[in-house]
Amino acid sequence: MSGQTQTRYQIDDLILDTHLGTLRRGDEEIALPQLSYLLLCELVEQAPAIISQDELMNRVWGEQIVSDETLKQRIKLLRQALNDTPQAPRYIESVRGRGYRCVADVHKQRLKTKPSDDSINLKLHDRLPINFFQPSGEYWRLAGFFLLMTATVLAVVLSVNLLRTADKTPAVPTQKSAQVLQTDRAKAAYDKGRTFYLRYQPMDNEMAIKSYLKATELDPNYALAYAGLADAYAQGVFQFSGEPSWRKLALDAAFEAVMLDDTLAQNYKSLGNAHYVNGHLSQSLSANLKAVALDSGFIEAQASLGYIYSERGELKNALARHLNVLAQDWQYSVNWFHVALTLHRLGLSEKAKSWYQYSQEHQPNYHLATYHYSHLLMQTGKEHEALALLKQAENRSPDSANVVRGLVDYYLLNDSFEQAAPWFHKLALISGSEGRQYAQLLSIMIDAPTDTQALQQWYDKYARQYDERPFHSVQLAMAASGLKKPQAALRHLTEAVELGWLSRYFIEHLAFFDPLQQDPKFAKLIQFIERKQLAQRQQVDNAQLLKALKARPQLYKNGGL
Repeated sequence: MSGQTQTRYQIDDLILDTHLGTLRRGDEEIALPQLSYLLLCELVEQAPAIISQDELMNRVWGEQIVSDETLKQRIKLLRQALNDTPQAPRYIESVRGRGYRCVADVHKQRLKTKPSDDSINLKLHDRLPINFFQPSGEYWRLAGFFLLMTATVLAVVLSVNLLRTADKTPAVPTQKSAQVLQTDRAKAAYDKGRTFYLRYQPMDNEMAIKSYLKATELDPNYALAYAGLADAYAQGVFQFSGEPSWRKLALDAAFEAVMLDDTLAQNYKSLGNAHYVNGHLSQSLSANLKAVALDSGFIEAQASLGYIYSERGELKNALARHLNVLAQDWQYSVNWFHVALTLHRLGLSEKAKSWYQYSQEHQPNYHLATYHYSHLLMQTGKEHEALALLKQAENRSPDSANVVRGLVDYYLLNDSFEQAAPWFHKLALISGSEGRQYAQLLSIMIDAPTDTQALQQWYDKYARQYDERPFHSVQLAMAASGLKKPQAALRHLTEAVELGWLSRYFIEHLAFFDPLQQDPKFAKLIQFIERKQLAQRQQVDNAQLLKALKARPQLYKNGGL
């Protein structure tokens, strides 16, 4: 549906405008994620024809490899947004064994648009005469001018060729100019992708991927385009509803970038991000340290190091990196959340709260901060504030995986399994691979608590997976506890603490771990967490890192280091 025209579709009571990229029902605009929007466009454009699953996947996902289950989940999400149901479809019908089709009445109106930037405007200037054979004075003046210019150009070209022949200087091949033009276009596509990527929104991230892919097509040796592609795939998995296959795609793109140019810090930072979303925290640290070694002022790599150190429970190293970033660029807003999270893990609730609030005021849609801030509020006995924070965020960003996961945890930690159910079912639809894994576990343990076979299969699958992120081990502990294997559960929890887990509150308040609390080893586990947290705080105090950090972010900004 690209090209010289765009279309407005009347779909029963809906209006889909592909020129504006909007879907409306009366005065209400229905916000759709990018993939849902593209699915609807394809179904409506072909209505009332049936589109096979393979054809739909090819049209919407292109060369990306996705499963039939992914398509079903996306169709389900689209139906939810349209208030449609598979039992009595008003808009989208599933035709068993054949595919999907739009069953609503569709009326198309083609909209004329401006020619694309790539097209050539062949219109003559308005001041030229319409009929060149018209004997007008203006015509003869223009004709004389053109003849004079043509003669001048021919003389110049002839002179240049004579000089080249005399000097035996070869002419510059036209092909080189074409290559330069391709590189310029690749850079423009990369810059466009970078702009989309830095907006930290799901639809923009998907647009970033498309732009980066375009850049790699235009110039297959443009290393930065592969680095950007790796970052966008990684961000899609980490924060949005990226496909599980994106984890491998992120690594592939990052390694391609490093292979093309191993002197660019950006390439190693992107490799670090790709390793992180694959659960390779050690390799992620190593890659980001290489990036900083290549460019000590590379703020993104410094920030990534701080976040990874924090997750691993190395809070002294984390805070040192955060302060380094603040000193280089106070306005690097993602780092405000990083400071809050590390202070939170140190058990410094009031200081952490100030930085969370500052992050929320200036970046209200950065929902990874929303998720962790809601946990801090619950830990400090402010459950109502936590729920209000999450509900406000959900109103602004209903498809944010971090917000939905925050609501899941809120209800789980308050023993409201029935209220948690719709949220973890939604998490399974909109989240990336890590959130989907969590949602699948909860679905088994809450919806089918007696289905030990399904729980055992989940446990066996993910116990074999190499993942250094602490929450991975916490989930294995949840499954082991559900399987009535308390010793295995305690071992996984100990592993989580060793990997950096410091949230005593989560372990003590999650009902799945209630059976473990009768075991004396559980009390020792809690003491283990307390000792680790205290040791980290002492290291931070001894290094005088907290003295460099003012009590409130505004004071830090005004007072400096």
